[in-house]
Amino acid sequence: MRKALIVVAQDPYIDPRISYEAESLHKLGYDVEVFGFLNKERTSKKNFSSNIKITEFEPNNAKAFASGIKSLGIFLNDLGLKHYLLMLVGLPLVLALDISIGLCLGILVLIKNLPNILLSKTIILKRVLKLFIILIKPKTFKKPNFQLRFISSFHRLMTLVHPNLVLIGAYKQIYSNKKFDLVVCCDLDTLMAGAYIKKTTNTRLVYDSHELWPYVYTDAYWLDTQLLSGLEGLFIRYADSVITVSNYIKNILDGLYRHPHIAVIPNVEPLEDTIQPIQNNKVNEDTINFLFIGGFAPGRGIELLIRNWQQLVLKNDLNFNLLIQGPNNIYKTQYMNLARNTGLLGKRIFFPESVSEDKIIESCKSADVGIIPYEPICLSHIGCSPNKLGQYMKAGLPILSNKLEHVSEVLSVSKAGFICDFTDQDEFIKYALNFKSSEDRKKMSENALIYAQQKYNWEAYSQVFKAALGK
Repeated sequence: MRKALIVVAQDPYIDPRISYEAESLHKLGYDVEVFGFLNKERTSKKNFSSNIKITEFEPNNAKAFASGIKSLGIFLNDLGLKHYLLMLVGLPLVLALDISIGLCLGILVLIKNLPNILLSKTIILKRVLKLFIILIKPKTFKKPNFQLRFISSFHRLMTLVHPNLVLIGAYKQIYSNKKFDLVVCCDLDTLMAGAYIKKTTNTRLVYDSHELWPYVYTDAYWLDTQLLSGLEGLFIRYADSVITVSNYIKNILDGLYRHPHIAVIPNVEPLEDTIQPIQNNKVNEDTINFLFIGGFAPGRGIELLIRNWQQLVLKNDLNFNLLIQGPNNIYKTQYMNLARNTGLLGKRIFFPESVSEDKIIESCKSADVGIIPYEPICLSHIGCSPNKLGQYMKAGLPILSNKLEHVSEVLSVSKAGFICDFTDQDEFIKYALNFKSSEDRKKMSENALIYAQQKYNWEAYSQVFKAALGK
């Protein structure tokens, strides 16, 4: 039997997409193993069937990290990585002391190594030169906190490099005598590790990029984009095929890296059994419940949503409730305080207890409309494929979403909801009122269910996934 390894730099049980890929590989005849990081605080292990082997490793293992660093030498001949790392590591350290000295040293190193750099890959030379051109522009130094931003950008880069190095070291410890026919690496924090496995074993490598990584931060600075696109560009060339979650992101990846094989598989739900309309579990049938379910973080649009709801309630004598459901963190506390300050907490705005991933569809029974409030403030958000889009549709919920490209495409075709600008309160209220009619909601609910069953499900994309795996 052919062997497949899925590599993740997190708890393997967090992202349901990992389990969908693993089960699909098993159905295609692979002996599947998922290799990820140990989470000692995990409360649920319900994503995978008994057919899938799960192997976990300590994410902060120093021995594996050191082993990973030593293993980077195999890439030097291919990428000229020695010079690239010199710039990435050297510049931030000297900039912390004196930015002018850092520039002088960096330019001297560049001149000294110019003959060797010219012999290495052209893309490396272009990126190094581009970095210095940007750095020496006078306007750069007029911006406040430049040194802090530089250090922050470097730190963000290292949060992706570190798990890659640990995974490389861990792979060498665990799988030194095992050969896989296929490796699927998920996200940029595993791409370097996947490239290492490809380089050392000549296995087929599939890179599933769930985000648009060079533009993933909502507060991104120019250097974040340069460093993250540099990291991804260095190693994406080792992937035989690339998967991403939307056509919007695919088009950007095409422009950045010119990879010949990029496929699109959104974050969709599996069909499982035939989808049936879900019986509503509402306590009060006279209310219309709008539900956001997901994690809390900056850029998710929760603050906008709460402020819009305050105006909606003030301007209209309506029985509209807003349910905001997700795990506890510091941002949830802030949003609860904001809702309390509006005077609507416990009256028209509620924070139900969070549920595990496998209970989300069931939790949607308490709602009439699903909300996707993500703010289109970075390219990754604009082109995102939220898990909740597929979950709402599978649950038969009509949808109200902020202006996001992929979500707009789906709702335009499915007729399952509306798109509006959440920063425009009047526009938001106008579109929210479109859900007042029970007949209109019923029609959109039916459209959502039909589209989820016929088009927007994991099985519908199975051939795309199979094609990305190759022969």
